Amino acid sequence: MTDAYNWTAQHGIVKWSDYYHGYMKRQAKCKEPKKVTRFFNTGAREEANMSNDALKFRLSKQPVGAAYYSDLKCMDYYKSGVIMADDCNKNASDPEKKEVNHAVTIVGYGKSERKECKEYWLIKNSWGTHWGEDGHFRLCADRVGKHETYG
Repeated sequence: MTDAYNWTAQHGIVKWSDYYHGYMKRQAKCKEPKKVTRFFNTGAREEANMSNDALKFRLSKQPVGAAYYSDLKCMDYYKSGVIMADDCNKNASDPEKKEVNHAVTIVGYGKSERKECKEYWLIKNSWGTHWGEDGHFRLCADRVGKHETYG
């Protein structure tokens, strides 16, 4: 993700509505939008294993980018509700499957309705508003069991 932050600091990013089309779920070359306003990312830094309290503090100021390993096929079927880290990490015991493969934006948090999870992170995905909960998903924020650090 550091590469992405550095690129957006130099080139900027445009509003979603200024792109010619939304996420296509395949690799393609982007057309350069004609006249747009760009946002230039500044002051970004990478920080691993942030505590929940530190992340909540950051979220009180602005959204936070995050990268993680996920079984993306699992994410294809997400519709709603709070998911546990293990729900989409079925292959996490395989060392080759632990590589970071997805970037998202954490935009908030809340109380969970799942009995095995007290709080969740509200996460914006890049797959458009037709996916999940209006383009978002909720991930359990409790740090219990074998997955105790999110970074």
